Amino acid sequence: MAKKSSKKQKEKLEHNLVPQHILLTEEEKQKVFAKFSATALNFPKINAADPALIGMDAKQGDLVLIKRKDSTSTHDYYRLVAKG
Repeated sequence: MAKKSSKKQKEKLEHNLVPQHILLTEEEKQKVFAKFSATALNFPKINAADPALIGMDAKQGDLVLIKRKDSTSTHDYYRLVAKG
């Protein structure tokens, strides 16, 4: 039965209204910090147990890029993974 629920969960994450979540590498994370002249304290948080992060192996302190699409373009948002 566990396979069915994880299959359903995966289908939900692939729904067109769920934005794409990308776990950034440490190097990419540092580039984002430099781009915005910011530190980890300046970014909004996302819980490590958030359903959108399932299967990503996201840990506290990681940075996640969220790509949200609207009718005309794609917007990038960043979230720092907080303890789950």
